[in-house]
Amino acid sequence: MSTKITVPNMEVTKAQKAWVKETYNEKFGETKDFNKYFKVALTIPYFKASENIHEKMTDYKKSKDELIDIENEYLTGDSVNPKVHWILRMLATYQMHQVFHCMRVDQTDPNIAINSLGKGTPGRIVKMWMGNDPEDTSELLSGRWNKEPALSTFPNDGSTTGG
Repeated sequence: MSTKITVPNMEVTKAQKAWVKETYNEKFGETKDFNKYFKVALTIPYFKASENIHEKMTDYKKSKDELIDIENEYLTGDSVNPKVHWILRMLATYQMHQVFHCMRVDQTDPNIAINSLGKGTPGRIVKMWMGNDPEDTSELLSGRWNKEPALSTFPNDGSTTGG
C-alpha cells in the first residue's frame, strides 16, 4: 500500500533570496532588475518533467494577444529568459546545499563547499540537471527551458530494410 506524498509549493526564505541576489550580482554585475526576474522565476507554473516551458506556456487555444503576453512574461526568443534561468538554478543550488546539510555532509570541505557563483558540489549537481543556461543541450533536463526543435518525418515505402 503506497502513501501519496504532497509536496507544497516552494516558499523562499529571506536568507535564500539574499544569497540568490548576491550570486546574481556577482554574475551580472548589478541587481537593479533582480526583483523583477525573481518574481517571474517564482511565478513560472509547475510542469511535468516530460514537458518543456513552451508546451506549458503556449496554449494555442488562447487568443493571439493572450499568448503573446504569456510568452513575453516568461520567455525571450525560444527559451526562458537567461536571468530567470540563473535565478531558478541558484534557488535549486541553495536547496541542494540544504540536502547536503540534512545528509550531514561537511560543507567546509573544499571539495564540496559552495563558493563564488554557486560553484561547488551542490552547484555542479544542479547544473548537471538544469544546464548552464536555457540553451544548454548537454544536460539531463536539456530541452526543458527552450523550444524543442522541429522534427521531420519521411514516408517509409517499405523498400528499405534495417540491418
